[in-house]
Amino acid sequence: MSTRAFFSTLLALCVGLFLGGMSVVSVHAQTPSTNLNVHIATPRVIEPNTFIDVTLQAYTIKNAVFYWFLNGEEVTSYRGLRSVQIPTGNVGEETLIQVATFPHLSAAFVEKRIRPAAVDMIIEANSTVPVFYAGRALPHDGSEVRLTAIVHNGTFNDSRHFSYRWKLNGKVYQGGPLVGKQSIDLLLDKLHYNEVELTVYDTYGTLIAFRRYTIPTVDPELYFYIQNPLKGLSRKAIQDRYTFLDDEVHVRAEPYFANPTAFDSEINRWGWSINKARVEEVFEDPQDITLRKAGDSGRAIVSFYVRDVLEHDYTAANDFTVYFE
Repeated sequence: MSTRAFFSTLLALCVGLFLGGMSVVSVHAQTPSTNLNVHIATPRVIEPNTFIDVTLQAYTIKNAVFYWFLNGEEVTSYRGLRSVQIPTGNVGEETLIQVATFPHLSAAFVEKRIRPAAVDMIIEANSTVPVFYAGRALPHDGSEVRLTAIVHNGTFNDSRHFSYRWKLNGKVYQGGPLVGKQSIDLLLDKLHYNEVELTVYDTYGTLIAFRRYTIPTVDPELYFYIQNPLKGLSRKAIQDRYTFLDDEVHVRAEPYFANPTAFDSEINRWGWSINKARVEEVFEDPQDITLRKAGDSGRAIVSFYVRDVLEHDYTAANDFTVYFE
């Protein structure tokens, strides 16, 4: 019997049919006491290019032969089994699972469609980096981050079709799933590692994707760069020492991965020092300083610090030694 003819016979005999979904399926065949259930046991989320356990629960059906079909083709190695492993396809690729049985006086048929989905998360830290920095800003402990979810299910990616439940270190953001809340801003806990969990549901409340990320935090760093009036800002940081070549030099302090609000605050949270003496001169840009030779020869230690608006300790600090002859 061909596959088409086989299922035509089944459809004529069955009085129940289930299409789609992830809950337990109940189908009543000719005999009222006969039912056939298909249940996807694990995992809760259908991931792409893997295997899922599918369990067939058939009550009051005895001495029956079970037939398994994937996308309309019988898998003969599954015949008679109640539990099988089903391969999943790529993201958004649908797989049709069909199961049939022929007891002595009745027939039952059920089918279920599965579609793997995936979700990516974009993590953007609200921290400082130089304008020439080609990498992505990294978060420090306690910093603000923006998290954006991108759902892939092969059909549509409009955030309005999904509900998102965000968790940071076990705490649910705003109490539960939020419709269309694809992007959120969070303050990280003061930990070296923060764990974010994202669970995505469709409009029917069905769980379709899950992702867990560990966000490491870094300590802010600070480096000095020469600011040339003609060439602009050097890309090479000053090391421990710098020797004057002219009578004056323009230096810029660049904090990496610090809180940018430190420079926006009315409270002075930054400062330059020369030989541990604070520079009281007010500069147009607090990150810039102009150093001039004082005498024929000597050296001086130049320092800069910046600290978080909410912190008393330095967020980032560094120094270098200037030599002039």
